[in-house]
Amino acid sequence: MALSNSNDFNLTRNELIEESFRELGVKTPNRTLTNEEMNDGARTLNLFCKSLIAKGLFLWKTKQATLFLAANQAAYTIDGSTAHCTETYTETTTSAAAATSATDIVVTSAAGFVVGYNIGVYLDDNTIHWTTITVIVSTTITLNDALPSAAASGVAVYVYQTKIDRPENIDNAQSTIPSGNDIPMVKLSRDTYYNNPSKNTTGRPNQFYYDKQLTSGLISIWPVPNNSSNKVEFSWIKQIFDFDAATDDPDFPVEWLQPIILGVAYRLCRKYGRLDMQEKEQLKRDADEAIDEAGGYDREETSIYFQPATNVNVNNYR
Repeated sequence: MALSNSNDFNLTRNELIEESFRELGVKTPNRTLTNEEMNDGARTLNLFCKSLIAKGLFLWKTKQATLFLAANQAAYTIDGSTAHCTETYTETTTSAAAATSATDIVVTSAAGFVVGYNIGVYLDDNTIHWTTITVIVSTTITLNDALPSAAASGVAVYVYQTKIDRPENIDNAQSTIPSGNDIPMVKLSRDTYYNNPSKNTTGRPNQFYYDKQLTSGLISIWPVPNNSSNKVEFSWIKQIFDFDAATDDPDFPVEWLQPIILGVAYRLCRKYGRLDMQEKEQLKRDADEAIDEAGGYDREETSIYFQPATNVNVNNYR
């Protein structure tokens, strides 16, 4: 027997819906689903997948991002357009000083620079000037907005393409500085952050609070950064993509296909009444078990550390 040498099996949105209706006996070999049934299945599929967000951390949706901080600014709106927050960026330095109002800077390396990308230049007044790239000629970069202050030779220059959308959650974060010494940041609850009587204290950030709002996320940093060279690197959970078209693939690993089919089938069975009570209960058990198995598989394994006891009187064990 020959192996296929492939592992690209997947199901589209409509195939998932058909499989769910097969579990109920609605979809049979000689029957095509009606437009109403297919539309109902699409809504139920999207509702079910969105509900899985509350189940917790999905490894395949966990990404790393960097938030560029501004001196004396505590809160940052993450919505794909406001805060300078991105998954990947390029860092280099200026190779020559640039005067106030300059529209050109010269960098050590222009690798990773692309016209239209966001660019941040560290200025002599300890702020970062953010604009976009309009022209690249070798290592000379033309800026869309002129420098509001001078920039010395050897200062940091950051370039990135895309800002991240609102995170579903921020799991952990580290405060970074140019020397490369990272420190872990403590995640605060809402009450703990807002009950802090000294929110305006400045220093190197070591705590954060994340407020997920409807269309954006607000991350608040404490102490308030006293230097624009500070950055926050964090793990975040991306939103699950919708099923918009019939041929859309699921934004899930392949091991989630069966849990999705059974979970959607159970929700549809409550609408279509095709199963008796015992069959419904069994379908729910099957769906819950499949979801638990897939969820357990797609969670990060944790480490357990054991520390030997000290100052123990061994005579107590004789």
